[in-house]
Order: sequence, then C-alpha cells, then structure tokens
Amino acid sequence: MSTWSPTRQRAEAEAQTRQTAALAEREDLRAFMGSPLGRRIVWRLIQASGVLQETLLNNTATVQSALVAVRDFGMHHLLSPILATCPELFLKMKAENDGSTADG
Repeated sequence: MSTWSPTRQRAEAEAQTRQTAALAEREDLRAFMGSPLGRRIVWRLIQASGVLQETLLNNTATVQSALVAVRDFGMHHLLSPILATCPELFLKMKAENDGSTADG
C-alpha cells in the first residue's frame, strides 16, 4: 500500500516536466537540422567553436583557456546533442560543407 507524499508527487511532476522538455529539445534540433538553413547555421557555430579542429594551441595560457572553453561549449551544446539525436543529419551537414557526399 503506497501513501500519498507531496514530496514524491512534486518529484514525479518535475521529472515529467524534464522529460517533456528533453523530448521537445530533441524534436526542435531534428527539425532545425532537417533544413539546409539550419545545417548551415549549425555548421558555422561548430566551426567557430573549434570542435572539429585537431589542436587548439596558443602561446598564452589565457587565450588557450578561452579556446578550450569555447570548444567545450561547442562539444556539449552543439556536437553531442546532434550526434545523439540525428547523427545522419550531422553526416549530411558535413558532406554539404566539405564537398564530399553524404553516402560515404
């Protein structure tokens, strides 16, 4: 027999809200990446963040730290969600911007 608990009820409601928001975010990302305009904008942001660069070397620690922070942001807020949600659209976007084909 379970008893009613306002704390449990609130936690369940918050979990449902987070789940709904995460689903909406994935759907938004897929829709945005589904358009050529969206892929061009995301590609520019990925390029600006340096996520796909092999190294981020700079002579000064301050600039190096800033480059790493920007790259970290790009990895966590751009590349990772795209690869988790719509990896096929990432490959299409990459092909559109590097001159190769999306088919391999």
